[in-house]
Amino acid sequence: LRDLVAETTLSPADLIWPVFVRDGEGVEEPVASMPGVMRRSIDKVVEAAREAADLGIPAMCLFPYTSAEHRTADCAEAWNPDNLSNRATRAIKAA
Repeated sequence: LRDLVAETTLSPADLIWPVFVRDGEGVEEPVASMPGVMRRSIDKVVEAAREAADLGIPAMCLFPYTSAEHRTADCAEAWNPDNLSNRATRAIKAA
């Protein structure tokens, strides 16, 4: 009966998992300002993508950590075809 009168339903298919990406390999480190949230290397992001798919979560939103050496006033790294986000996306698609 409750389902018949429910105004809103939410399922895993409605979710987008925010994932914080960093360079490296085999790395999962906590994000100090967000308890319980991890920053992961690309190989760990691929594992997370598999977990998301197994749970029925259809999408991930990647948030790359750009190191200070790659930060510029014109955000040149964002336009780099081999930047962290693009490498992570390619790795997820290839998995």
